[in-house]
Amino acid sequence: MLTLHRSVALPAVLASTAALAFAGCGGSGPSKEDYAKSYESACKKALDGGQALQSELTKLAPQAQKDQNAVLPKIKEIYTKVFNVTRDEISTLSKIEAPDDYSDFQSAMKRDQKKIDGAVEQAAAAIDGVKKIADFQGALTKIQAIDVKPEAKMPKALADKAPSCKTTLSVAS
Repeated sequence: MLTLHRSVALPAVLASTAALAFAGCGGSGPSKEDYAKSYESACKKALDGGQALQSELTKLAPQAQKDQNAVLPKIKEIYTKVFNVTRDEISTLSKIEAPDDYSDFQSAMKRDQKKIDGAVEQAAAAIDGVKKIADFQGALTKIQAIDVKPEAKMPKALADKAPSCKTTLSVAS
């Protein structure tokens, strides 16, 4: 799961997840409440994507016991969906405008976006390289080793209003 937590571990499926946030410049911008709602919505979608991945993989288990390689295309498709959700949510957050109080955080998140995009691409390439089910563990090991080390630390007040982000983004203490 692609997660941007402390230093970003991309997997329990990869990121899902996670991972995400970026954008705008200061200016009076939206209210803190609207900004927090935007973050909560995007982080929740990323988390839901990771949970859906786990659920879909669990549903494939009986079929995988019969013929592991037969389910490989479906497994790769599920991971690709999660990567796409992560990418979409990063894009969404990169376009929101921050209220003045969060403009420094938002600017740092925008700078982190390239790192996160790169991590998603690495994760996608690892899954794409899987040719047989036996290759999956190696791909997941590569994904878990991806370390994004985000610059931005989500302000605690924002994290309190966007609780889903607490599991996907680094939070300042």
